[in-house]
Amino acid sequence: MLATPTKRELLNFLSFARSTMSPCSKHELATTLPKARIFTISRGPFLYTLTTWGNGAFMQIEVVFYNDCIIWSMSLQGRVIITSATKPARIDSKKFS
Repeated sequence: MLATPTKRELLNFLSFARSTMSPCSKHELATTLPKARIFTISRGPFLYTLTTWGNGAFMQIEVVFYNDCIIWSMSLQGRVIITSATKPARIDSKKFS
């Protein structure tokens, strides 16, 4: 039977990986996926990958591997609604009804 991490180990690694990633990260990989950016970081038996498309409107897929087996993943899509740190974007609520 393969060893698996505890929930605490997974959460600690996710916290570490997410706090280390940034758009200017040295952890970016070259990719052939159109308009995608891929970031990865590892520590011990854990490997975290983040694949992202877009800026304003975006799609992301996060995957955590443990000893080369996928143990957790999440996908999300969204869009940025703040245009700057000081000026919120104008939101037309009719677009969301």
